[in-house]
Amino acid sequence: LYIDETYRMLELKPSIAYHKNLSESQSLTLAASYSFGGNLSSKSLVTNTQSQFNPSANIFDTKYKDEVDLPIVNAASALRLPNIMRAGVTWEKANKLTIGTEVVYSNYSGFKSFELKKPYQNGLRLQTGIEYTPKYNAFRQYLKRMVYRCGGFVEETPFVANGNSVQSMGVSAGFGLPLGRKIINMLDLSAELGRRGTRDPGVVEETFLRFHIGLSINERWF
Repeated sequence: LYIDETYRMLELKPSIAYHKNLSESQSLTLAASYSFGGNLSSKSLVTNTQSQFNPSANIFDTKYKDEVDLPIVNAASALRLPNIMRAGVTWEKANKLTIGTEVVYSNYSGFKSFELKKPYQNGLRLQTGIEYTPKYNAFRQYLKRMVYRCGGFVEETPFVANGNSVQSMGVSAGFGLPLGRKIINMLDLSAELGRRGTRDPGVVEETFLRFHIGLSINERWF
């Protein structure tokens, strides 16, 4: 018995950005986006196959095969994704310092997930970060060409436990290691320490530590 489930959805995500040069080396960028939630259409293909082993040929011969195309129960309203709005501002001093802040609002109060009846609430997240490069063109001083980053966030998650909203917060720090003499290819390493939940009765408090590694390749290929 083999079950193949397919989900489809068309997502619309308009965005807008404004960039202004404050001076020869400083700039300000404002950006916002809105992701329209929607219902996922679904399709389930059930294949029932019966086989019998043929010792003379050392293979399994298919004796029976039946395919049934079934819609998932209440597929039109079984899974509805939330609307998500983002807005952010970034100030940059070229090749030296970048400071950014972003606010994310998610409308999870209308979220549906098949037959789950768990309560959800609207989520709100505020995050900010700083990126600093001591001297990007110090080719003989590797530590000065490295990119240093730190940041933090506070969040009211969409989850509700025993009538209480689940809060989350955390901090992160990391650095970028230039690959080669130019600061265009970068190996990014970072760690994030955070806490989610509370110690209220019936609610779990979680402390988490995450490590991230990434590779940025900005070579001109063509």
